[in-house]
Amino acid sequence: MVDCAKERSIDMIVDLSHPYAKVVSENARSICEELNIKYVRYARKKSANKKGDITLSSYEEAYEFLSKIKGTVFFTTGSKNIKDFEKVRGENRFIYRALPALESLKLCKDSNVHMRDIVGILGPFSKELNKAMFSFYQPDYCLMKDSGEAGGTEEKISACKDLGIKTIVIRRGDEDGLES
Repeated sequence: MVDCAKERSIDMIVDLSHPYAKVVSENARSICEELNIKYVRYARKKSANKKGDITLSSYEEAYEFLSKIKGTVFFTTGSKNIKDFEKVRGENRFIYRALPALESLKLCKDSNVHMRDIVGILGPFSKELNKAMFSFYQPDYCLMKDSGEAGGTEEKISACKDLGIKTIVIRRGDEDGLES
């Protein structure tokens, strides 16, 4: 990234990365400091819906929580942390909704996830589509990140509430940046 910024005489980086892509944002900030260029972060608004959620502040808390429950969990957090979730699955059923990309499927395969527990699909997802998926798989819990309005958090929470599914939301910390 440093070489790219130098070669193209970049004088500002606007960080539009996902709220949970912390490494990308840290790298962008670091490059800006190193090259003395301006850094602007766009911060996606957090979800306003907090009623009835089990809220956790980190993936580590999620692993701890999941290691103590019984039932079926539907994950809408992508594929990055599947191997860590699988370590705490025990006798529970964990169903993963992830991008239908080779990389995601490889992470599932490498973590010994059964094909019946992989939902490979590209969002965005309406409340109705979430309800259809959740009705089909009948989870006891739905685990999600607070990806805000743009990430479909409200639609997931609303669908779960209609179906009596407990929501587990991994909240994100505050971040400096411009909000829309």
